[in-house]
Order: sequence, then structure tokens, then C-alpha cells
Amino acid sequence: MIVVLREIDVGVDSVRVAPWQRAVARLLAIRLDSMLAAGISPESSTLLGVRALQLVSTQHRDLAARSMRRIIAEAMSERARARNGLPVNWAAVRVARTELCDLCDALEAPVPVPARGVALANELLTDGAGPLFHPARAHELTMAALHAVDALDPMSGW
Repeated sequence: MIVVLREIDVGVDSVRVAPWQRAVARLLAIRLDSMLAAGISPESSTLLGVRALQLVSTQHRDLAARSMRRIIAEAMSERARARNGLPVNWAAVRVARTELCDLCDALEAPVPVPARGVALANELLTDGAGPLFHPARAHELTMAALHAVDALDPMSGW
């Protein structure tokens, strides 16, 4: 069950989530993650709420942290190779190592975190045109990691 806001000052509705809605949220993950990363409230639609619940699950957060830690380890060991067919900016990863490790720590923290922060971390890992992969955007990686860490702060809002 998730909670969906109808309008400010009007109230909230609880919605029972059907299995097909969970499947659709996974199919539309990239689009929904982008919306959540942009700050759209998970309570604004059922699909966003379902995706937010998927993102903040311990399983998803741990998977994202493990993926990022593997990238960091590869960058530090200089076993540089393409990941999923995309060349990683290994030098940028080495420069942003501390911030990326902080991001992993925030993902693994045993506290509830906002879906927006996990969506931002997901975008770092999956956006082939983002600063982790695109050579012209390598200089943005440190700030993108810091932005995701800030958004993962439980006090930053959902």
C-alpha cells in the first residue's frame, strides 16, 4: 500500500498496489527515476510511489552501492575496461573517489532515505551520457556524487 496526495490541504488517499503496477514501474524505471531525481514528489502518482518504494528498498540501495564500489575498485586497480559496453571515465572516478565512497556509505546507511537521492545515484550508474561515462562531462562527477549524497540525507525531504 502507498499513500498518494490528492491536493495540498485536501487530504491523502491510500492505494493498494497491484502486481501489474509494480511491473509497469520497473518497465518505466528510467523515466520514473528521472522524474524522482528532478524532485517530483513520489506521492504525486501511483507509479511514482511504487517506483520510489522499489528504489528505497534495502535490496536496491545495496545493489547500487555494490555496483559503485566495484567501479571504484576497478578504477583504483587500473583494470579499466568498458562496463556494459560503455567506457567509464576511470580518471574521473579516481578524482571523485572520496565523494563516490560517501555516496555508497549513504546508500548503505541503516536509515530510511528519500527516493530522490537513490534516483540520483541510479542516474549516475545508468546514464550513458552522464558524468560517469561521457568524457566531456567527467568534470561533473564529483559534484553529481555530492548532490546525490545531500539528497540521501533523511532530513532533506522525500
